[in-house]
Amino acid sequence: MSAETLSERDRLRSLAAVIACISVVGVTMGLAYPLLSLIMEARGTPRTVIGLSSAMPAIAMLIFSPQIPRIVAVVGLKAFILGCIGTEAAMFAALKIVDDVYGWFPIRFVMGASAAGLFIASETWINQIAREETRARLMAIYSITLSAGVAAGPIIVGLTGIEGWLPFLIGVGFVLLAAIPLAWTGNLAPALEGRASFGVFSFVRVAPSLAAAVLLFAAIESTTGALLPVYGARSGLGLPAAAAMMTVVLLGSMAFQLPIGWLADRFDRYMVLAWLGGLSAGGSALLPTVVDHGLLLWAVLFLWGGVAAGIYTVALAIQGQRFSGAELITANAAFGVLWGFGSIAGPAAGGIAMDLWDPHGLAVVLTAACAGFVVILGWRRRTRPVRHGA
Repeated sequence: MSAETLSERDRLRSLAAVIACISVVGVTMGLAYPLLSLIMEARGTPRTVIGLSSAMPAIAMLIFSPQIPRIVAVVGLKAFILGCIGTEAAMFAALKIVDDVYGWFPIRFVMGASAAGLFIASETWINQIAREETRARLMAIYSITLSAGVAAGPIIVGLTGIEGWLPFLIGVGFVLLAAIPLAWTGNLAPALEGRASFGVFSFVRVAPSLAAAVLLFAAIESTTGALLPVYGARSGLGLPAAAAMMTVVLLGSMAFQLPIGWLADRFDRYMVLAWLGGLSAGGSALLPTVVDHGLLLWAVLFLWGGVAAGIYTVALAIQGQRFSGAELITANAAFGVLWGFGSIAGPAAGGIAMDLWDPHGLAVVLTAACAGFVVILGWRRRTRPVRHGA
């Protein structure tokens, strides 16, 4: 099914189910990362082990994503999502049952694989039924919902603490909630017909600009999540202010998505993407000069978080504009692989840069990545017509 074949009521039912599903996934992701890291820190686990454990979901996404289009072709999109929900819930409970730092490695790997399935399937579903004239704004709502869910996770940890079963039971409960709206969709899940003319790994040749956008945003998100508080602390900010830096970035990302979506629905989306890349480069470059200036720092982080997050929102809209059916889920699977690469490479590059120039190497890496993205977009604009060249 597509936006053209659905009634308005059925379209809204589908959208509600997909957005509810991804919001729940966001909550469990935002809950699992700080919960497990704090438990390991309290047990005196080496930082290297904590880092490797936290990398397991990204590694799983990188490995499992290429298999998803074939699995969905066999079992269908809705059944695949329900299977991922069941797996995610079971693994969240297994974390407490096993309750062993090293036993969490395979569990977090499986959780990463099921989360990858939920992301790829939900993004495919929502893009398949989106109307072209409002596609970017719909992707903005999707991104806001995900960000809000991720932001809720640490709040839950703060309320429940890290001891006992309560935070784990809340995680299981939130995952299972995602299955409820799916039960109302009946047979509305898109069939994703046809055969893709490209593969997951050849997607980079088909759409290099989109590939670069996903790599960039994954690197920015993972690097800032891991290292921005460290950057603040090493720049002389107190611990509360350093921890608040990521919160301000996340608030900016939620505040700016709808305006960016509106722009991307009214103007050339590749041009909007280029402006977002340029503004992200500018925001990164300003960090060393504003880190000691209080309100100015928060303003820059708020704006930077908004424009950087908009890169992924617009990339999703362009993806739905260009691809449909089997090609759409293949493109989304490629997004998953690229996300895994970016999530691993970003923090590694940022950490090395901070060791070389403490702490401002982080700003240099982020600025260089954003500027390189703009260069790629400019190169594609010259080599192919904007309307076709991704």
